[in-house]
Amino acid sequence: MSLLSEMRDKLTKSLTVCLDVRALNNQLLDNLIEVINQNNEKYPAKSCQLRFKVVDGEEAMQVDLFSKLFRVSPSDDLMEDIYNLTNTRAVLA
Repeated sequence: MSLLSEMRDKLTKSLTVCLDVRALNNQLLDNLIEVINQNNEKYPAKSCQLRFKVVDGEEAMQVDLFSKLFRVSPSDDLMEDIYNLTNTRAVLA
């Protein structure tokens, strides 16, 4: 029998961070990089591709992007830190 967190690590292929285009700035991106680096130091098994969904609600547009530099482990810590920065839950797929 496996723990739920172990199953999440094994079955999750990507983590998508949803961002509002109006909230994007250098400080937010620097904070996201810092959170990701801290997560990668704490959890060296990086099983998920990191993706971003940039949304413009006023124009009803969205752009899906993926990171070539970063892979992540879908830890509770990372999910909470992303929520604290963006006020949006990251999506696991």
